[in-house]
Parts: sequence; structure tokens; C-alpha cells
Amino acid sequence: MSSILYGSVVDNRHIGTASSKRLKVARQSFFAALMARDRLEAAAVVEGALVAKLTLAELYLEVLAPAQKEIGDRWHRGELSIAEEHWSTEVIRECMGRVRRTLSDLPRRGASVLVAGLEGERHSLSARMAADFFLWRGWQVEYLGCNLPSTELLSYVDRHEPELIALSVTMEENLETAWSFCRQLCSGHPGRRVLLGGSAFRGREGPASLEDEISGSYAVARSALEGLELATRLVGDGWRPEPEAYLSIVGLRIQRLRKEVGLTQAQLASRARITRPYLSAVERGKQNMTLEAALKLAGALSTSMSELLDEAPE
Repeated sequence: MSSILYGSVVDNRHIGTASSKRLKVARQSFFAALMARDRLEAAAVVEGALVAKLTLAELYLEVLAPAQKEIGDRWHRGELSIAEEHWSTEVIRECMGRVRRTLSDLPRRGASVLVAGLEGERHSLSARMAADFFLWRGWQVEYLGCNLPSTELLSYVDRHEPELIALSVTMEENLETAWSFCRQLCSGHPGRRVLLGGSAFRGREGPASLEDEISGSYAVARSALEGLELATRLVGDGWRPEPEAYLSIVGLRIQRLRKEVGLTQAQLASRARITRPYLSAVERGKQNMTLEAALKLAGALSTSMSELLDEAPE
């Protein structure tokens, strides 16, 4: 069976030309298969992407998720029926299952995460994707699906005590439920950590009252990749990443520091006296830096080597 690369991270603004072309072809072919209601062709596109060694982040964020969004948009515009939208969603879910089977042999880091959608959440695809991202990065994952009654979910957490509870919220009307449930989970339980994510949180911070009550016990992720970083920051279990995952952690940190100082890739590459393609590969977690390059980048970003090369996600 084809396998997914472990732990690499993709930022769609910095994908190399060859990879960008492969992703564009895969994205167009997959969506065309959905529109033609060709389940076998959709599966073949995904299998081809696996053979081509696309990472899980590339496949999910650049092929499957855009297809799901376009399907939803067409349904909202009345161009697709609810039945057709459901059919496409189930095909995407099946394709995710094919990808998930490639994760079975990846090493597990020991930390446990429960992934679920709260009561009233009926869109489970985002939660399933989040669970797969955790699997990809070696977590022990318990995926419970969506629309779980709050009392049942609380009872499950009390019995099984996962190290992290990751909750997906896609519907804005469920935000207050999410904040309330977060309070219930963490108040009186200082060891509990909650990660909130999903499209409902885009551009939103947690309420100030929640910060005062359970400060440090929760975080809000605005993307799957940010969620992976925040998850390890919350759990803080001293995990030492696999080499491929370490490259992605450092690459994502360099990208963050570059953006914080307002530099483009070309500007940072010039300051550090390295090539832009080399920096692009570093930021995507696909280039093992030399010590000289790391020193140059640390200097150009006005940071220390220890901060730049810290193995723990932030």
C-alpha cells in the first residue's frame, strides 16, 4: 500500500512549482470525478496522490478540503441537491479512509487525544480530518464523531481521562455551547487541556471571562496545522519528534518568525545569503538545514539558535 509521509507540513503559498502542478492536477481531477459521480475515479486520484508521495497535509488541505468547500458552495447556490451533496461528502469520507489506512504503521508518541464534535454539530468531516492529522503526527487518537450530548461527552472524559480534548465547531450558533462546555471540562480540573478548532472560530478569540477562569487550559486553532502545534504546547509531555516531524516543526517556526518581522521569502533568503528555493524547502519541512544555514537564518531573524531549533512545537 502507498504511504503518507510522516509529519511534513505544507503552506500552500510556498509549495514548489513541481509540487504545485501535481496538486493542481490532483485537485482538478478529484473534483471532476465528483461532478461526474465517478466514485472509482475519485479513489484512483487519491491513490495516485499517495503513489506520488504527497503528504497528508497536501492531500487533505489542497485536494479534498477544497473539493468539499466547492461542493458546499454549489449546494448553497442551488446548483446541487442535498442528495448530491451527501453523495460527494461520502465519497470524500471514503477517500479519507483510504488515506487513513496508510497511517497504521506510523510510530505513536503515547499522548492521547479525544476528537469530537459537540452537541448540535452535524458536520463531521472537519473533525475526522483533525483526527487524521493527529494520527499522522503520532498521537493516540480516540475519535467519537459529532453531535454528542454534552453529558455523555463529559462522562466519557471523566472515565477515560485523555490528555487532550479536541473539539470541532463548524457552526457559529454553537460557539456559546463550545465556551460553556470548555468551562465545564476545565473548571475544577487543572490538568485538563482543551483544543478548540473549526471554521466557526475563524477570526475569533475566546471570551475574556474564560481566559480568567481557565487560563492556560485551552487554545483555539484556526487551521489543522496550527492545531498540531498548539496541541503539543498544551500537553507539554516532552515528546521528541521523529526526524521528518522535527524538520516540519523548525520549518513552520522559521515561517512564523519571518512573517512576524514582515519579510517575504525572497527578502529573508537575501538577508541570510541562502537561495529562495532552499528556504522554501526548509519552511515546508523538506530540507535538512546545514549548521551554517541555521546560523545565517537565526541571525537574519534576530533570534537564537536554541529558539530556532527547539524540537518542541510552540
